[in-house]
Amino acid sequence: MLSLCCVNVMVVRGLLMNGALQAGDLSQLELLDYGKELMRVAGCVLMSTDRAASLQQSQQLQLLSILRQMYACSESAGDCAGSVAQLCRSLMPAELLQWLLKQATKLVKQGRAAGAPVATATGRKRSDFDELMELEFNDQAAAGPSQDLSFFFDEDDSMSQSSDMSAVQCSPLSQEGLSEQVMLELDCVRLLARYCACDGGSGGPSSLLLPCDRAVSCQLLRLVMESDVKQRAGLQMLVAVGTGLGSDDHRLSDEDLLSLLRCVSAALRHHARDQVVVITLLDLLTTLLRHAYRDDNDVAFDECRRVGGAALAAFEWRDDAGLPAASKMAAAACLLSLAGSVGDLGSARLAGPGGEAGDECPLLLATCLELLRNDSHKVKMLTADAVKMFFGVDDRTGHYRLTAAEQEQLFVKLCEHLRESLDDVGDYKGVEKRDQLASRVYALVTSLANVATSSPYCEKKAVLALCQVVTDYGVNLDDVREVLRDVAAALGYPSLKCYMQTHLGFLISAWLDEGEKLDSLPYALFECGTLEEFYRQNYQQLVPHLVIHDSFDAVRTLALHVCGGGAVDPALTLLVECFPAVFVHVLPLFAAGGAGGLDDGDPDAEVKVKRAIVAYHKFEEAVTKPVMNQLLTDRLDEVVVCLLMLLDPGSPASSMPHALNPPAFNAYTIKTTLDYLTTYCKAGKTQSCLVMLLTTQQDNIQKVLLALSVAMARAYTLLERRRVLLMYRLFVRLLVRYLSSGLGGAWAFTLRDVVHTVCRHIGDLRLQAEERYTSSPFSPPPTPATCPRPRERALTSCIRREVRAIYFVRRALAVEQKFSY
Repeated sequence: MLSLCCVNVMVVRGLLMNGALQAGDLSQLELLDYGKELMRVAGCVLMSTDRAASLQQSQQLQLLSILRQMYACSESAGDCAGSVAQLCRSLMPAELLQWLLKQATKLVKQGRAAGAPVATATGRKRSDFDELMELEFNDQAAAGPSQDLSFFFDEDDSMSQSSDMSAVQCSPLSQEGLSEQVMLELDCVRLLARYCACDGGSGGPSSLLLPCDRAVSCQLLRLVMESDVKQRAGLQMLVAVGTGLGSDDHRLSDEDLLSLLRCVSAALRHHARDQVVVITLLDLLTTLLRHAYRDDNDVAFDECRRVGGAALAAFEWRDDAGLPAASKMAAAACLLSLAGSVGDLGSARLAGPGGEAGDECPLLLATCLELLRNDSHKVKMLTADAVKMFFGVDDRTGHYRLTAAEQEQLFVKLCEHLRESLDDVGDYKGVEKRDQLASRVYALVTSLANVATSSPYCEKKAVLALCQVVTDYGVNLDDVREVLRDVAAALGYPSLKCYMQTHLGFLISAWLDEGEKLDSLPYALFECGTLEEFYRQNYQQLVPHLVIHDSFDAVRTLALHVCGGGAVDPALTLLVECFPAVFVHVLPLFAAGGAGGLDDGDPDAEVKVKRAIVAYHKFEEAVTKPVMNQLLTDRLDEVVVCLLMLLDPGSPASSMPHALNPPAFNAYTIKTTLDYLTTYCKAGKTQSCLVMLLTTQQDNIQKVLLALSVAMARAYTLLERRRVLLMYRLFVRLLVRYLSSGLGGAWAFTLRDVVHTVCRHIGDLRLQAEERYTSSPFSPPPTPATCPRPRERALTSCIRREVRAIYFVRRALAVEQKFSY
């Protein structure tokens, strides 16, 4: 009949999962009162019959089996797992807990798991929680010897006797060969560990928790520390307690965590030659290290990480250790879990076997990256997936784990390890060589794809590296294209073509800097069937970089594909067509000087200026000075738009710097270049500023505003939208200075256009924040539906502040103009 309690729990679980019952109503169910009473009577009888030794061990094991089935209901309860687990805890009376603890204590007191105790973290003495477990029982429990537990069991249930523990030689983690008494005591330990596994972290009803929950976990930890992990029973007790208390729903204190880590470390040292035990202990260590990241006591948890690192360093898991793949996989998961628990990931070092973590110890990140060269495919893929953790946002803090400089250094090391892993394929032969090549290529593209989706700072470099492995190592182009499609979808781009064209400026500049030819760029990644199609679709971005790199021969070749052979001078025709983009790529490099202009920290600034001057003179020689002056007058609005599109406003303080297509200049350089452009254009004219020069031709101002508004609407990320918005603000501020002049009669249209544009984008931001996040193979963990992606979430408030600032300035100007005209 005791099985009815288990049936009741199953019924309640079904009601919770179907929504017919709410978690807050569990404490009011009369059905559970009956189960509590049955469990209480069972506990009283067990306490009495235990002293009289009148209850068969088979019946006790059957009772534990029923309790295990009851707790197993929470594992298949889905979102209701926390509520079901706490429901099972509420059904456990103090009498039954006391009996379970007494049985577990026998493992240590009667010598079946006793030995020299492992050093504890704090040398804990008898605590108040221990006194809580000295429970007093009522008169019914005292009068319990006459009662019998056969009422709670089915008549035809029976348990077979096991042979004595010493009769069979088997794995230390196996129950085969254990006596029935030892199995009973270990089952009690496992059941108590399950009881402590959920302390309310899953969101279940806190009203069901009992005051002795903490005392039970303290008793279990004391038993583990008093046991001898060299013996089978002590080892199995450690695994059971560590697994239960180390669950995600249980909060371990720093003392308890450190004690468990030291016990695991001692067990690893003793059982280092037993691979089954080693794998189990490493999995347990991985589970415990997830608790080693807390903000409330950094000093204590640094000690926990040190002990965990020392335990891992004592175990030789690398290829030269000759270990099976399962052991390597367990060690790799443990190492990556240790990296995930470290706050200062960039400078953390892996502790030595003695616990030291000095400068002579290897960097934790460097050790993790070595896993990419492991023979095991699973180890490589596990490390490739962990790249998201290294470069991405820490969900616990909302900030990136590494700074921009640390990410850049890590990316360089990552690329070195990936390339070395491909070079190592030559050491293999035959089928093994083919398998290793496929495995390492897959790990390479997965790692770089994870970098692209996690880090806005290293995204362009990751895309460039994917292009380079196609040409340098002959990686299948279709495979790389499929990976890039997934990356584009994860970042919100409508197609691979749009994504690659967004990064084309950076790709072509870096490609030419490496001394590569333009036609060697894998154009198929841009969704182009032929090289000519690639040239025709992207020549506006290609020509400026070819000019700045002094590749006029490549410009002539490109002109033949784009303009054909019918033009008198295809190269001149192409340069005239691309005049605004070429002009603004060259002009700012030598137009802006002095403090605040070009980046003084850039060691290549002087080289870039010299190269720009040479390119400008060659460009002027090819186009001729009169033609340039005429083009500048006729297409001044396009030149202004192209110049504003080179703005690098910097990233918000709470966001990772965003890599831009070169060249990119700060606001000071853009303003200085606009002033230089005004001086360059006003020769022989009466206008004294750029705004007045724009008003000399009809609709020039409107064209600039329209082009910026379209660029803002077509931006695929919040980072890019914010950048274009700051361009828009910069140009509007220039117009504000000369608004009183009437802007050539276009002041009313200008104000109306600015106000409508700002209001429209405020609405677009609100809609974008409400869109659901679409997951993909390389996307970061999903966030709540009302939030944007993690890497862009910090920019939303900043963009809205910029938008509202423009909006209120426009309102003030509108009121002023109403009274001025």
